[in-house]
Amino acid sequence: MGILQRIMPSANAQPIALNAKLLLKIVGMLAFLLPVFMLVGVATVPGVCMRESISGFYFTPVTGDIFVGSLYFIGLFLFTYRGWEGDRTDNLIASFAGACSIAIALIPTLGIECTQDIARMRGYLPTGVGADPDQYMLFGQVGQWFTSQNVHLTLAGVFFAVIGYMCIFRFTKTNPDPTHVMTAQKTQRNRLYRICGYVIWASIVGVALSTKVDVPIGNYQTFKFEFVALWAFGIAWMVKGELWNLMADHP
Repeated sequence: MGILQRIMPSANAQPIALNAKLLLKIVGMLAFLLPVFMLVGVATVPGVCMRESISGFYFTPVTGDIFVGSLYFIGLFLFTYRGWEGDRTDNLIASFAGACSIAIALIPTLGIECTQDIARMRGYLPTGVGADPDQYMLFGQVGQWFTSQNVHLTLAGVFFAVIGYMCIFRFTKTNPDPTHVMTAQKTQRNRLYRICGYVIWASIVGVALSTKVDVPIGNYQTFKFEFVALWAFGIAWMVKGELWNLMADHP
């Protein structure tokens, strides 16, 4: 039983049939296209300038709405994800990642990185050109660490770490029946899932390293690592949802 069903039980409720594979496809496509949407926004939307990270688009018009809306959708979907029938582990792990996704949408990183005449206020945090960074503290500053910026970055790192874990260890699970024979397509999918998971984890390390040393990949290093992580995330989940029957088992 999913977490949402336990929160809102109904004695007479009939099971709601969700097209899980369709939702997997949508989540995968959202993750895959999110960094692309940000770049399209930079090129086409007045007042949107390139940011050091995808999270930096939080405060921008149009692209900020896409960023926040995508995180909410992904987060809510993860609460409904079940995985193996009778095994609550997938639902608990996915729900934790979903909570992180929604929290990332609620708690922003620092928003002022470039000259921008248009800035979007979100929730309780005012923003604008030349805004005092203290305005971005999460409910006021608690010590030197507990700020909106640091909480946001930590949540983003945890989110990607969990998604990578799901790709490597949960998507690769197979039927425990000893008589079950793994198909060639399942073997291919497992290989892809592991590659995607390790790429996601490597991207997290890349982001952390880029804050300490100069990684030779040019400007906007965090954006580039996040781009790669989101594409790996998107590819794994689209394959899991059998988009275009990619690596799907043949009857």
